Amino acid sequence: MSYIRGDLMDSIRILVQSKTHLIPGNDYHERCTYMRNLICQQVWGRNYDYDQDRWNTYGTDFAYEGKTCFFLVDHGNSPSEDVPIIWYIWTGESLVEVDQPLPERVQARLKTDYPFLRPRMQGLRKMTRIDDETRRQIIRSRLLSKMKIPKPEVDFLLNNPEQVELLKADIDSRLWETIDSLLVSADQ
Repeated sequence: MSYIRGDLMDSIRILVQSKTHLIPGNDYHERCTYMRNLICQQVWGRNYDYDQDRWNTYGTDFAYEGKTCFFLVDHGNSPSEDVPIIWYIWTGESLVEVDQPLPERVQARLKTDYPFLRPRMQGLRKMTRIDDETRRQIIRSRLLSKMKIPKPEVDFLLNNPEQVELLKADIDSRLWETIDSLLVSADQ
């Protein structure tokens, strides 16, 4: 069922709550693409459109089953932060609209951490060197989200055995298998 409460082109926020194991897909990209398109199909009868929609996630550590996660799709260009928020729960089979107000703490978090009016990027950001600790945390975050680990990150680990040990000490042993297999295959 599509959103029919007002003009479909009005500014609106769609927040979907679920559990990580209920999101279809093999990795972060597949799962987020699925959810973005599902949300837009539900509300507007179309797939996600980068020209008119914006998105964000929270808690999408897909390496862990049963973790609460959120998907946010923003649409429109209201000059105000006070836009309607439609809240759904994804059951793994369907989106179910929650017919009650979003808790105040969640609304406040959306406004402070995920503002509706986000500044647009002007041109490409100047590339700066990332320190080793930050790079290690990026790799850790990719593992938690079940993102693919790009070749430059694998090369970084291959060339910095001390960073491998620090990363290994910082992550769950079952996540380490992913890194270990990448390092072994890259080394051959």
